[in-house]
Amino acid sequence: PARCARRWVCYETQVDTHPKRLGRRAVERVLDLADERRRLDERTSPATKIAQRALFLEYRRRVGAGEPLPSVWETGFRVFSQFDEDGVVLFLLGAAGLGTCRFVDLGAGDGTTASNCANLALNLGFDGVFVDARGREVDRGRRFYSAHPDTRERPPVFVEAFLTRDNVDELLTRAGIEGD
Repeated sequence: PARCARRWVCYETQVDTHPKRLGRRAVERVLDLADERRRLDERTSPATKIAQRALFLEYRRRVGAGEPLPSVWETGFRVFSQFDEDGVVLFLLGAAGLGTCRFVDLGAGDGTTASNCANLALNLGFDGVFVDARGREVDRGRRFYSAHPDTRERPPVFVEAFLTRDNVDELLTRAGIEGD
């Protein structure tokens, strides 16, 4: 095997071992993690929960009074979703009313990244099931929800499985989802 020069950079593996740069990268990573935590705290803050519940109640009030509702295209916003699905889902629930307050997220990943159901679980108190075939994502989601203060007592169920139309009903039944 070829040898690395006696410098701080090993050119064969392109690994930078200079202490100053290593330290800078470590500090940047810690700051990134702190920033990620701050963003999560903002997305599940009391103010976020209150604003969403007020918006939901406004949609319910309009439905009850027979007033016109906004176009679904005007209701979108993101809290955890990739695009504007969080706002659209809140609008649809407000217009139709709440049923069982349960969700099923198929192909959920870790249940937080670009998730259409994380907002339901964390901010609106829904119970549910996240299903994904990738074990690493499922484990990350389980750890997150079991440690988060809003879901620690009753975290959503995570199922690690590759979905097919033949097994989806059985998987959901085993996860405790029955009925509507």
